[in-house]
Amino acid sequence: MIKKMSLFFLILLTTVSCTGPFSKPKSLVKKHDPSFLFVIMSRHGAIEETAKGTYILVLDHNDVDKVLAFSDRPYRLVKNESGEAFKDLWSACPNPFTEDPPNAVVVIDQHLQTLILTSMSIQENRTIFTIQPDGNQPISSMSGVCQLFIDNSQ
Repeated sequence: MIKKMSLFFLILLTTVSCTGPFSKPKSLVKKHDPSFLFVIMSRHGAIEETAKGTYILVLDHNDVDKVLAFSDRPYRLVKNESGEAFKDLWSACPNPFTEDPPNAVVVIDQHLQTLILTSMSIQENRTIFTIQPDGNQPISSMSGVCQLFIDNSQ
């Protein structure tokens, strides 16, 4: 009898706490603006070590002029950005990439590396990202067909 009563109160308490006055009604849940993730496909990309011992990711700027942006749920928005519009995110408010650099995954000839993109510049026909390792895995120099997946922006 005590086991049945304990089970009954446990079920009642669980039901009340999940659906009762302690749970937020959907109308009170704060909606946020969509955040976007970015994909850049390039026929050729290269990770190079500079003379200062830092690393850069170099892409053909013509390929970077086609940046795919897609949002998180529930918005599911998709849009194409220019390379110049993407570059503006490095100083855009309220969450500029300069203050909180994005994580990224780069795949070059099917070799995957996780990175942090610390800056972006456009020099003639090249787009150059300054990069750092994300975690303990060292950065490896390589070149070839490149896909770059970049963390979100508000």
